[in-house]
Amino acid sequence: MKLSNKNIFNALSLIGAMLILSATVISCEEKEQLIGDNYEYVLLIDVSMSYEGSKATLNGNDLHASLMQEMGIEQNSPTSNGARIHFSYMGKSYLPIVSKAELEPKIWMLNPRDDRINEVNAFYDLSRQRTNDLLSRNATDQISNLYRGMLNGLSQIDHSAQHRKMIVFADYIESSITMEMGEDYFKEPGKLQTDYEKLKDLLVASETVSDAFEGTEIVLICPENSLVTYEAAKFWKRFYEEHNLVVSIRSSY
Repeated sequence: MKLSNKNIFNALSLIGAMLILSATVISCEEKEQLIGDNYEYVLLIDVSMSYEGSKATLNGNDLHASLMQEMGIEQNSPTSNGARIHFSYMGKSYLPIVSKAELEPKIWMLNPRDDRINEVNAFYDLSRQRTNDLLSRNATDQISNLYRGMLNGLSQIDHSAQHRKMIVFADYIESSITMEMGEDYFKEPGKLQTDYEKLKDLLVASETVSDAFEGTEIVLICPENSLVTYEAAKFWKRFYEEHNLVVSIRSSY
């Protein structure tokens, strides 16, 4: 039986529709496999006067490039990964959330490629600008509410994300109504370890660390030119590790 041109066209149209349907109608499990990883990051900087001298070493472009590489995000390239970065600071007013940049996770193969590239580029440019703005923020405060600042930073994170990290830039010397790492510790930095239990009790009595933060990574960027700063960073590392966070101390990122 010879098919007419009209019948052939209708058959091809039906086959095409079936192919499109099979490509787009996928199970929830398959969608989860196609959607990329989700990254939740906080960049947190100390704006107290004691940290001002160390800020000159920070390079926003370099930090941003490292973060984008970690997240698998490149300019002019589509990705299924999602990312949200909060840009925040610590000081007298605790931790105002300055701004954020967000890229929604998406199965880009099922959407126009150019649209996804535009979304990626917009996120890339905005996050780079805000990284530089944050790291260049002038130090104005005499008081550094580091503990409440870090807890507030952690509270911004969606702790269901696969990758959760807070990167902190500070001298790690708490100076607040909660706790004062005062002159004695500058003279004898090692006392920050011998007095650990006493200092820890002051923090916990002020505010507890939520169990929801467990497993989240904290990276403490610590200047290498100050022993008291390093000992203070070790104090925070020990404290948060006791609450089941993953903490590292690095001289740069």
